[in-house]
Amino acid sequence: MSMVDQAKSKRLLAVHGWSGTILGLLLFVVVLTGSVAVLAHEIGIWSSGGSASAQPLNSAIATKVTELSADVPEEWREEVGIFNNSKGNIRVFFHGHETNPESGNLEDIGVMYEIERGTYKVISERQGFSRDLFGNNRASALDRFIAELHINLHLPSPWGLYATGLLGLIMMIAAISGLILHKHLFRDMFVAPRFSSLLLNKRDRHILAGTWSLPFAFVLAFTGAFFSFAGSIGLPVVVMSAFGGDQEKAVEILTAADDSIAEDPTPQAMTTLGSIFADVEQRAGVAPTNATITNFGRADAKVMLSAAPADGEIFGGTHVYKAADGSYVGQQAIFGLEESAATVAIGLVSVLHFGQFAGLLSKAIWVALGLAMCYVTESGMRLWIQRRSESRLWRGFGRVTTIFAYGTPLAMATAAMGYFATYSSGGDTQASTSYGFVLGCVLATILGLRRVSESAVRRGLGAALIASMAVLPIIRIVTGGPGWGTALNNGGGIIVTMDLLLLACVVIFAWREFGPFRIGAAAPQPVAEPAE
Repeated sequence: MSMVDQAKSKRLLAVHGWSGTILGLLLFVVVLTGSVAVLAHEIGIWSSGGSASAQPLNSAIATKVTELSADVPEEWREEVGIFNNSKGNIRVFFHGHETNPESGNLEDIGVMYEIERGTYKVISERQGFSRDLFGNNRASALDRFIAELHINLHLPSPWGLYATGLLGLIMMIAAISGLILHKHLFRDMFVAPRFSSLLLNKRDRHILAGTWSLPFAFVLAFTGAFFSFAGSIGLPVVVMSAFGGDQEKAVEILTAADDSIAEDPTPQAMTTLGSIFADVEQRAGVAPTNATITNFGRADAKVMLSAAPADGEIFGGTHVYKAADGSYVGQQAIFGLEESAATVAIGLVSVLHFGQFAGLLSKAIWVALGLAMCYVTESGMRLWIQRRSESRLWRGFGRVTTIFAYGTPLAMATAAMGYFATYSSGGDTQASTSYGFVLGCVLATILGLRRVSESAVRRGLGAALIASMAVLPIIRIVTGGPGWGTALNNGGGIIVTMDLLLLACVVIFAWREFGPFRIGAAAPQPVAEPAE
C-alpha cells in the first residue's frame, strides 16, 4: 500500500523523475567513476606493474630515513611521511608548512624521496608543495585521474566539491521519493519483468534494480554529500568561527592525538625507529601501512603509525610512540583528541562510502551495487524520456544520454591507453591520461551524433567500448607491463585479477549489446493460452 494518496503520489513522482533527470547525466558519471574508484588502489598496482605486497616498515627503512634527514633543511623536518606507493616503492616526504601563493592556503612543502623496493636506493628526489609532488606522481596518474573525476569532476576547487555534494543531495531526494513511491516494496524486490511490452519490461527492470539498491543509494548519497560539503563548507566554517581563521591550529587540534610529549627542541638522534616499527606490528596484529614523524631529530619527536583493520575489525588504528625512548604512548582517535560517538560516526562514514571494511569482498560488493545504481540512473532517465518521445527536444536528450552512458566508460578505457602509452617511456603520464580521456569523449560524441537510428548508435558505441576493454590487457603488456607469469611470481596477483575482470566485462557487455536479450531487441510475445 502506498504511503501517500494519489495526488501526492503524482507530485512525488514528478519530483522523483525531475530530480533524477535534470542532473542525471552528471550523477551517472559520478556514480560510475565512484564504482571504479573503489578499486583505485588495485588500479594503481595494475597500471604501474606494482605488487600488492607492501614494502614493510623495518629497520632498513628507518636507517635510510635517518640517513636522508642529514641533507634536509631543519624547517622541512617538522614532519615526515613514510608510505608505499602503487609501484610498491617507499616514498619519504620531509616537509614543513607554508602558505601556497597560488592557492592562498596553508600547504605542506618539502622534499619527496622515492626509495626502490628491496634495494633501498633513492630513485627520485623532488621538492615543492604537496599538491605538485603528489599530483605529478607518474605511477599513480591513472587511479588519481579516476578518483579526482569522481570527487570533483576535475572542476576548480571548491566548485567541484559543491557540484558532487549537490549531486549527492539529488541522489538522496531520488532515493527517498523512490522509497515512498513503492506501493509494494517487498513484492517489487521479486518482481518478474513482463514481456508483453518493451516499455513495461524496462519499467519492471528499473523497479527491480532500484528496490534492491535503495539502501545503498541512500548510504552512498549521504556519505558522498557529507565528504563534499564537509571539506568545502564545513571545515572552513569551523576554522573561521572556532579558530579565528588559523588553519594550522585547527588542523593540529582536529587531527592530533592527546599530546603527552612535552615540547623539547633539544637535538636527538632517531635511534629507536627500527624497534618502533617492529613493535607496532605485534601490537596492531597487522603491518602498518604508513608512518608520520613529527619534530624529526628532536627530543620531543613523535611517531604515529597507521595500520589497516585486523581480522574481524572495521576500523584500523593509529599508534603513537615517543621517539626519544621508543615508549608506547597510546592509540590515536579516528578524529579529534579522544574517542567518542562522533569520531566513530565519522569513521563509519568513510568505511561505508568506500566499502573498506571486509577487504576485496566488500569492495567487490560495492562495485556491483555501484554499477546497479548506474543502471537505475540510466534506465530511469530513459523511461522519463520515452514517455515524452513525441518531443524532438526529449529525443535529442535521449541521444545525449546514450553518448554519456557509453562514452564515460569508453573514455575511462582510452584514458588508461593514454597512460600506458607514456608510462614505460618515462613520459608525462598525467597529461597523456587526460588526453586519452578527452580522445574517448570525442570518439563517443562522433559515434553518437551520426545521422543513424538510435539502435545503430548503441551498437557502434557498444562495439567501441567492448573493443577498448578487450585490448587494454594487451596494451598493458606490449608497453612494458609484466605478463601473467612474471606478475604472479612477483606477488602481482592483482594485475592478473584486473586483466581477468576486464575480459569478464567484455563478455558481459558483448552478451548485453549483441546477445538475444540486447537493449532494443524485440520483446518476446506471450504465448496464447489454448481456448477451453
